[in-house]
Parts: sequence; structure tokens; C-alpha cells
Amino acid sequence: MKNFLIKLLKILLVFVLSTMIIYTFFTLKKLINLSNKYQISIFGHMTYIYELDTEMINNLSEEVKQMNQFAELLREEAENSIYKNDGLEHSLGDGHIHTFGEFFDPVGFSAWSLLQSTVYNIFAEYIRISIALGIVVAVTYGIISSKKVNKVLKFIIGYIGVMLAFPPLYMYSWTGRFWDFKAMYLNGDSKFFYFAYTIIFLLICLTNYIISKKMTKELNNAIKENKKKMC
Repeated sequence: MKNFLIKLLKILLVFVLSTMIIYTFFTLKKLINLSNKYQISIFGHMTYIYELDTEMINNLSEEVKQMNQFAELLREEAENSIYKNDGLEHSLGDGHIHTFGEFFDPVGFSAWSLLQSTVYNIFAEYIRISIALGIVVAVTYGIISSKKVNKVLKFIIGYIGVMLAFPPLYMYSWTGRFWDFKAMYLNGDSKFFYFAYTIIFLLICLTNYIISKKMTKELNNAIKENKKKMC
């Protein structure tokens, strides 16, 4: 029972660490890509005006125009509010139907909405995939580190099995249905998963081999020491 709990705690630790590392990697990569897209410097010096890309600025202006359209809509709804001149105190949570433009500056609220959406997309997009890959890594570690499973089964279950099972299950979690073979196994995300998981699998195997070899060496040294003492 004690050995089982220790093994379970190790697997949980691998899950937590791998999930955090994967999430940090993906999120930081997205943040850097977004920074490069909008030429926003998060590391190093500020971006100079003459370095700005004209097409990027023009595309950004379209987003600002959409934001202004939303602000105008809020302003019009606020002007037409039936509670505007009733002389009573109102709030968003008073049970009446209000628009945000009644309590917030429409332009400021629109800008906040755009920032909220951008920040949310950066930090929330990879939560699910990070947890899913964390579970995969933890399960793989549990299989590879198990002494009761032979090497062939470890490869079949821990590598081939995961390669076959993860893409359709992950797509099902997003879309609620299974797709055809090409859509599930030959899309860009699946190919990236194959590459990344192969590296992870090899690293887990190598780490487990080094740990096992070290433990075997320590065990052999302990046996030799006991034999010397007995002699």
C-alpha cells in the first residue's frame, strides 16, 4: 500500500509539473507571436515608429473601427434608455435591463472589452490542451516506470496506444464528435503532437533508464558491502 501511494504521488507530481511546463511553453509562445504580430516589444527596447509595418497598422485600424462601432451602439442604447430621466438611482444589478453605456464610457468599455478578449485568448487558450498532455505524460510515466510491464508492452501501450487514442479523444472534447481518419490524424495539430510526444516519450524512457541504472548500482553496492561485513 505504501509503495502504491508513493507511485501515485510521483505520477501526480509528473502530471502537475508537465502540465505547468507545457502550459507555460504554449502561452509564452503565443504571447511572443502576438507581440511580433503587433510589433509590441516585451523584451528589449521599445519599437521605433519607422520600424512599424504599414499593413499591420492598417489591419489594426479595422479592429479599432469595429470597437468604435460597438461604442456608438452602446451610446445610442444609453441615450434611448427608459430609465434615463426617471429620477431614480440605478445600477447594473438592480434587476432592470440596462446597457453598459449607461454606466461606463462607451469608448472606454469597448477598449476594455478588446483588451479582455485579447488577454483571455492568450492565457486561456492552452489550458485544456496542457491538462490533456499532462495526463498523457503522467500515464506514460506510470506505464514506463512500472516493473510489471515488459518493454514491448510499454512501447505498444505507452507510445503507439497514446498516438492512436489521443488525437480523436482530444478532438471529441472540442467538437463533441469523432471525425474521419484524415481530419483526426493528419491535421497540423496532430502532427505537432506526434513530434512533441515522441520527444517526451524518449525523455521519459531515458530518465527512467538512468534512475533504474542508478538504483541498481546502489543496490549492488549495498549487497557487496553486506557481503564484506559478513565475511
